[in-house]
Amino acid sequence: MALTTLLDAIERLPAFVRLLNTVPAPGERRTIGGLPGSADASILAALARRLTNRFFVVATESVTEAERWLADLGTLVDETPVALYPPREGFGEAEPHMEVAGERVETLERLTRADIHVLITTARALLERTRMPRALRELRIELRKGGSHRLESLAGHLESIGFERVPMVEDVAQFSIRGGIFDVYSFGMPEPVRAELWGDEIIDLRYFDINTQRSTRTVDLALILPVDGQVRDDAITVERLSITSLFPPDTVLFVPRGSHFEPELKRTWADAQHHIDLARRRGEETVSRDELFVPPEEAIRAIRAFGTVTSLAEGEDEPEIVNLANTIYARVDFPWMMDGSSTHFSHGWTPEKAFLPYRWDTYSELLILYVLGIGSPTHPIPVNTWGTWKLPVVESGGSTYVSGGPLFIHQYSQAWLDLRDRVSGATA
Repeated sequence: MALTTLLDAIERLPAFVRLLNTVPAPGERRTIGGLPGSADASILAALARRLTNRFFVVATESVTEAERWLADLGTLVDETPVALYPPREGFGEAEPHMEVAGERVETLERLTRADIHVLITTARALLERTRMPRALRELRIELRKGGSHRLESLAGHLESIGFERVPMVEDVAQFSIRGGIFDVYSFGMPEPVRAELWGDEIIDLRYFDINTQRSTRTVDLALILPVDGQVRDDAITVERLSITSLFPPDTVLFVPRGSHFEPELKRTWADAQHHIDLARRRGEETVSRDELFVPPEEAIRAIRAFGTVTSLAEGEDEPEIVNLANTIYARVDFPWMMDGSSTHFSHGWTPEKAFLPYRWDTYSELLILYVLGIGSPTHPIPVNTWGTWKLPVVESGGSTYVSGGPLFIHQYSQAWLDLRDRVSGATA
């Protein structure tokens, strides 16, 4: 059951309304923060519910994180089509695990017919190249009652797209032929399918129970999909492409908090070459890394062309704000602000009166100003300016402390400076 009440409440939040009104266009970037636990999935669910004409991709760092997102979104939304596109478990083109191969091909098939609104995947999966989108268009087979198929031609085609011919179908990616009875179990089928043919014509089409081998209910259409990584080279000649080539231009890419997305692309690229080298030393035939993976720089360019929403982890700085702050900081001329003094800053400057006749020479909120001046990477002031100001020391009730002025002068600088264990008179 979808948590519609929760999503309704999220959509009323002013912060969500701002995000909704500024969802990034292609090439733009937005950052959001303060989203612990599954709150980021809730925000995306609300966005997807409101923006039904936009395609969303969640790009996680790991399969574990992707599966967490799939579970969260499955709880949050009912009608929004969500799917997982996992990476291959190995670094070769053939996927050894049928469950992974099946999920990949089923997701790609849905993606090619626009049956997915939110796609969950990983950085590595976006880096991988695959021939499946073209193979799905050109090599898939539709079985319908009344349709015509020559069994031996059908058998040859299925073997070329990764199916195994067996005496009795017991698993996915298998088929069997017994006289005019054709059994097949493809990815995307809820149960295996049995076609009864008279000559080349299908006269009956039913699901059957894989345990009892008994026919169950009729089926109008059975779709046979190629097996990911098992399509023979002679079955189709096509360039291998990243799944990103299937995304519409106005796709919104969502990068969850804590995901080191671009470093993961580079790590995958390096690991791929390592595993290919190991396979070659074992005498195995392998294709080049460039045929199986997109170079990280190319993948990053393609990904940055989409609109991106990045969720920041707690304590993580927004890179754009950091860059702008550092740019401003580097431009500040702190020695000029001393107005000829060797020890104290001027209180300020105006176009009408130039420098004010007062000095920052008594303990106050000046602490942060001197720390910034001494630490400036471009225009620093001398270190010995620290501590040259007067300290209004007061003794009361057996305690000695710094007094003077309103409370904020004891709080302003300390919002950024940790003065614990600092000794009075020591160098900053």
